[in-house]
Amino acid sequence: AGGAGTMSAPSGQSARVAAIAAPTEDVRVLSLATELGSGFAFRAGQYVRLGFGDLAPRDFSLANQPSEALLEFHIRVSGSGDVANYLRSPLAEGDTV
Repeated sequence: AGGAGTMSAPSGQSARVAAIAAPTEDVRVLSLATELGSGFAFRAGQYVRLGFGDLAPRDFSLANQPSEALLEFHIRVSGSGDVANYLRSPLAEGDTV
């Protein structure tokens, strides 16, 4: 099987927002702690389908190395899309996605 694609995590698994940073005005770095507490195995190039609030789930590429405990995503929030607006606010540390 190829290296890219959706990771085979259990469907419906939740994660807690461990940190959310804004290194630039139009980027959010989202760090998630999984329910398992230790991340899960993935390969570089894979992505995860994330759901925020009542919004339709979307796919986001993982930005961290597979050996790290937290899952990290670098998400562009330019424009006025639903996910962009949600990541600017109301998403906060401790929230579940």
